[in-house]
Amino acid sequence: MGKNGTTVYVAKSIYDKKITDDLPLRSYEKDIQVGAALTETKICALRDDAGENISDKNRQYCELTALYWLWKHSDDDFVGISHYRRRFDISDEVMDGLEKSNVDIVVTVPVMNTSGVGSQYCVTHSKTDWEILRDEVHKLSPEYDESFAFVEKQIYFHAYNMFIMRRDILKEFCSWMFPILFASENRIGEKSDTYQNRYPGFLSERLLNVFLYKHKDRFNIFIANKRYLS
Repeated sequence: MGKNGTTVYVAKSIYDKKITDDLPLRSYEKDIQVGAALTETKICALRDDAGENISDKNRQYCELTALYWLWKHSDDDFVGISHYRRRFDISDEVMDGLEKSNVDIVVTVPVMNTSGVGSQYCVTHSKTDWEILRDEVHKLSPEYDESFAFVEKQIYFHAYNMFIMRRDILKEFCSWMFPILFASENRIGEKSDTYQNRYPGFLSERLLNVFLYKHKDRFNIFIANKRYLS
């Protein structure tokens, strides 16, 4: 990693639930307000509605509106994203060590889907949406078909849209992922259920793993714990 060039942005919203745990920002973290275009209330100095942005899509895209903004505007050597209640459990000392290493990407410990990533998505979310995602990956990036097929059969995946990436890798990832999500959204539309309407965020969690598997021989990946605040 680039020395003193790592920033992990912590996504916050006016709709966040209150938490009692207190975890001050570490030296490498910075708050960013998501969905800022949908409210006049300002809770962070940094917002996702400046310049080129998709802030008004936050009800569907959740923390991805911050990721899109970072893709277009961040100049950090390494760019990370986490959430107001899900934070990386990486001390400043460990981050200093990572910055001196040859690590390219940091992700959280994988979670388990016992029936398989694809099967579990079809049960907890939507089989139709999953099939649309697979189809859009094939249409826009057929070179990822094999990786998609591999990931959907696995029982582990890196979740929560939490990661830290070298800036050029982040740009590559976002340039690949967002067109697939937008194409899928155009076919799926909006859902009346507010939770299931967040499907772009749910789908992106799985796409991260497709991207990582596709490029597994290119990147040095560090797996870190996360801390859940309640």
